[in-house]
Amino acid sequence: MSPKTSDEGADTSALADQIDALQKKANALKKIPAFEKTDAQRAELEQINKKITELAFQKEKAEGNIREGEIDEEEGGGIEEEIEDLETEISGLEDLIEDVKTPEKKAKIQAKIDQKKTKLKKLEAQLGK
Repeated sequence: MSPKTSDEGADTSALADQIDALQKKANALKKIPAFEKTDAQRAELEQINKKITELAFQKEKAEGNIREGEIDEEEGGGIEEEIEDLETEISGLEDLIEDVKTPEKKAKIQAKIDQKKTKLKKLEAQLGK
């Protein structure tokens, strides 16, 4: 076993740990109802999701699954993750709509659900689902 291989193993393990930590942070932020999130929390969640995508790409590259210069969005590592995130958000919003009393808030939440479902359909089409 060459030292390079063991370094790559350590790299991918460290990247996996970073991704896990960021996903836990993102999941905690996702549990906050959308209408209660501050702009700072929304921005933080967006940054975390970008970082997770970036780290996942680095991990794939370190594992040799992606060669230098070979970025195929159609294969979708980031897209699959985004689809999963959207499904989670939609599910959370659908649960939330059950608890909301006012028709105005229900309509607002339903509009967000519809918007996310549209985005989800576009991503699934990109993936060829």
